[in-house]
Amino acid sequence: MNKREKIIVILAAVIGIYGLMDYFIFSKTSESKAQEILAQEKLDIDTFTQTASVSLTSIRTITQEKNMPYLLARMESEWQKDPFIRIDSDTVPEPDEKQASAVPELVYSGFVKIGNNLMAVINGMEYMIGETLKDISFKIKKITPGKVILITEANKEIIIFLQEN
Repeated sequence: MNKREKIIVILAAVIGIYGLMDYFIFSKTSESKAQEILAQEKLDIDTFTQTASVSLTSIRTITQEKNMPYLLARMESEWQKDPFIRIDSDTVPEPDEKQASAVPELVYSGFVKIGNNLMAVINGMEYMIGETLKDISFKIKKITPGKVILITEANKEIIIFLQEN
């Protein structure tokens, strides 16, 4: 064997010995470190899932409690045509010419019912039963899908009928 072949054989033997030592001796310590790392990662994941579960539960509770005010706040935009309400022509009486001319500035354009809360959209603003109209001293007495009954300061009833565009 010449010098070059001896060097190649010695290198192959050293690499082989190192490979065997790594497989049988060094891998056991690496394996235990890997198991420790996996155990720590599993603990981190468990902690994260518990924290996320608590957070989601609290968010769900807050959302359910605050759902009504959120929905009421979202009704501020004026609807041209309400896609959720169906009105039969039998239930909506024809507006009175005399009464319509008495209050020309009020437009009843929508009706919203959420749970037990009834809301009327008059001139683009939402009002509930018992509230006073903005800039006018009329109080809402009754809200139905077809009309709103208002009471003036003189206890006179004014009926505003639903107007769809």
